[in-house]
Amino acid sequence: MKYRGKNKAKDGESNERNGEGKGKTMPEQPMLLLLHSVQDKIRHIPGISENKLLKKMITRSLVATIMFIVAGTIYNSGHEVVGAVMFGLQVMVFKELLAVRYELNKEKNIPWFRTVVWMWFCVACFYSFGGTFMEELPFGLSAYAFQRFKILSWTFGAAQIHEWISFSLYVMTFCFTVLNLKKGHFQYQMQQLAWTAITIILVTIQSKSCIMNVHNGLFWAVFPAVLVITNDVMAYFVGVSLGRKLYQGPFLPDLSPNKTWEGFIGAGVFTMIAGYYLPSYWRENRYMVCSYEDWTVNGEDCHIPSVFVPREIALWPLSAFFEEVPTITANYMQLHGVVLAMFASAIAPFGGFFASAIKRAYGIKDFGVLFPGHGGFTDRLDCQFIMALCTNVHYHTFIQSRVLPAVTIVTAIAHMTSQAELQAILSAARERLGEI
Repeated sequence: MKYRGKNKAKDGESNERNGEGKGKTMPEQPMLLLLHSVQDKIRHIPGISENKLLKKMITRSLVATIMFIVAGTIYNSGHEVVGAVMFGLQVMVFKELLAVRYELNKEKNIPWFRTVVWMWFCVACFYSFGGTFMEELPFGLSAYAFQRFKILSWTFGAAQIHEWISFSLYVMTFCFTVLNLKKGHFQYQMQQLAWTAITIILVTIQSKSCIMNVHNGLFWAVFPAVLVITNDVMAYFVGVSLGRKLYQGPFLPDLSPNKTWEGFIGAGVFTMIAGYYLPSYWRENRYMVCSYEDWTVNGEDCHIPSVFVPREIALWPLSAFFEEVPTITANYMQLHGVVLAMFASAIAPFGGFFASAIKRAYGIKDFGVLFPGHGGFTDRLDCQFIMALCTNVHYHTFIQSRVLPAVTIVTAIAHMTSQAELQAILSAARERLGEI
């Protein structure tokens, strides 16, 4: 099967991608059944069936409401559940992106090639989520970093074992990939492997940031997601109401011709407003703002991070216009929130533009049909992944700096032979303990 055309796939090809080809009928998704039952009830309301825009808005609103209810249930189920769901979303996005280039007729002749692709994904996940910074493993897994393993006459740390297992899996997958190369299909296999590699880079690395954000506190997972949703929703409504009424020029006509400058700018304004006020709204919710370890140990008595504590903030940029430097009462997270909102407005949409380019290149409308009016998992998360990565980098740069893991320090000390160096470390540790 090969996709042709610039904007849409042929009906037969589209049906084959969704499992609706000849001789194969897929059961309708539960969300589709629910949506269609509701649509049947409102279809006879005068004026709706003839208005395509109104029908689309109703469909998107109904599905969005269901998604918000499901998301709220997940976030109230605990950090571990949220982390597990995010990992599952990573798997689904990877699966959808692989399906974009899937050609059934060719892969029938390469029986193990799909297995090879998923093997590469599993190796990347194992290495990435173990990682070099073993102490940063979330949800209580950091204790694994301090375990010692004895193999024959050698004793290894967990980080060494993890690296050795990762390399072993890599070598096994590499060899299996080479053995699976088949004459007559080299070009297709190489193209698929290249597509797999870039998909792993885009999905696995960024989804790791999502899970680490949950580990830092649910706020760091929910807040950036809400910023992206706010930007997406307001871009739609501002674009519908004001699009091309103030400025007729196109906005990225080759990638997203329906987007308008009014929607892009208007969404940015509303997103920055949300970025400033939401941290103030959530700052007293300890379940949201406390880290996973703090919440697990202390519950409602956990310590609210200082970045959420209100204080007087001097507005130095305005000092040239006033005799005294004006101040406002706010928490620093509100200022950080505005910065993250600017990223969500100006940069995160490029994740959506990139996804649009993929869809146009392969002539598909959506990556999936699970969410009517919204597409598949990739359609909903194309901007979320890069936003989560930005949040994680911002957090470790400007809020909670990343420190050298204790397991790395202990390992380094174990290999030291200079008494002067060991004495200096011991003195520094005693001095620090006196400060705590």
